[in-house]
Amino acid sequence: MEKTPERCAWITLPSIWDPAELKRSTRTKETPLGGLTIIERDPHEDDRGLFDNLFDDELVESLSPGFRVAQVNRSVTRLRGILRGMHYQASPHADTKIVTCVQGRVFDVVVDIRRGSPTFLRWHGQILEHGDCTSLLIPAGFAHGFQALANQSELIYLHGSAYHPDAESGLSPLDPVLDIAWPEPPFLISGRDATREFLTDDWDGVVH
Repeated sequence: MEKTPERCAWITLPSIWDPAELKRSTRTKETPLGGLTIIERDPHEDDRGLFDNLFDDELVESLSPGFRVAQVNRSVTRLRGILRGMHYQASPHADTKIVTCVQGRVFDVVVDIRRGSPTFLRWHGQILEHGDCTSLLIPAGFAHGFQALANQSELIYLHGSAYHPDAESGLSPLDPVLDIAWPEPPFLISGRDATREFLTDDWDGVVH
């Protein structure tokens, strides 16, 4: 007996997403630290799921002229309470980066270490979490770190400069001069970050 072919049911959605709509639905917010910018996106969403534009070259060019992605990094922090930071690359490899949380939840912190800045050594904290469609654009001249507020928290970093071990540096995330209000008691800090020396009165920042 000849088998009758199975029929497929097709559902046609009312509209196809327009990339131009994704650009128009992106907003930016300034922070108290000049140049540090919050990027908020409204992804296209329908019955299938969603489509989120993580990087818009035109938008980023307007915020950080000349920025080009040199390296994309991913970090996974397994346990809630773990601290990472406060990291930066020194000149001539200081870099702008865009940080996005794609899984879990973190308290993301940025410290202004620009020599002569009116907000020198002030910090800004920002919750980033999966599903909030929010990124931080962090210019050169800032130290960056975070505390995981959920297990298996995952961040994606778009870097304007490749990693250079000889230019790597950082501040202690527990430095009393910074006095960062971490939301939870630190659960685990790497040996490298835990042994960073506290700032002294004569430390005047970095040239970016």
